[in-house]
Amino acid sequence: MTIATRAETVRPGDGEREPLPYAPRWFPKRERAAHPRKFLRASDAPPAQAAAIGEVLAFGEGIAVRGDEMADVGSGLHAVIAAELVNPVGAAEAIARAEAIT
Repeated sequence: MTIATRAETVRPGDGEREPLPYAPRWFPKRERAAHPRKFLRASDAPPAQAAAIGEVLAFGEGIAVRGDEMADVGSGLHAVIAAELVNPVGAAEAIARAEAIT
């Protein structure tokens, strides 16, 4: 295979073109598309129409928290639940894992 080539000597001022006039180009304005949120929080969901409280159950004492610590409690609780859903283990091991997570 042969590739055609050539050599050329270029000197300053040779072949310089006039710069193009400044002419910015703008994208046409479009309306913003509505997309569903990527992340949803269950607490932001509207209440279910037919839902009703059947019975209130007490599970021991409440957790005493101060200030913004409730968010940390919620995050820890979600991590414990997720760990059990993804990798279920026996009760004793689950308790030890939950204590390690929180």
